[in-house]
Amino acid sequence: MEAPTLVKRDGTYTLMYSANDYGGNGYAIGYATADSVTGPYTQGAEPLLTTDASGGRYIGPGGQDVVVAPDGTDTLAFHSWYGGKTYRGMNLVGLRWERGRPVVATGGG
Repeated sequence: MEAPTLVKRDGTYTLMYSANDYGGNGYAIGYATADSVTGPYTQGAEPLLTTDASGGRYIGPGGQDVVVAPDGTDTLAFHSWYGGKTYRGMNLVGLRWERGRPVVATGGG
């Protein structure tokens, strides 16, 4: 696990992280939530973003951060493989919150 990102939305703390080997399809963004910054944290039932969940659009997503737009909406910034795994590029997708849990709009799945 690496690249921790901690945000608070609607009274819930969400810790996002990257997990697995960044060099392959299995690299993914997971998350855990808590009512207090010190925890305890409960891991999400499913990762936030994976290669499969994006329909293969984002290969090995990770290294995430949450960016707040001028209108107050959240965007998930992260990198993934491009060009047959020859380089990692930056991606931006919409991020919303449902019952204190993060949800991405990948357009791929």
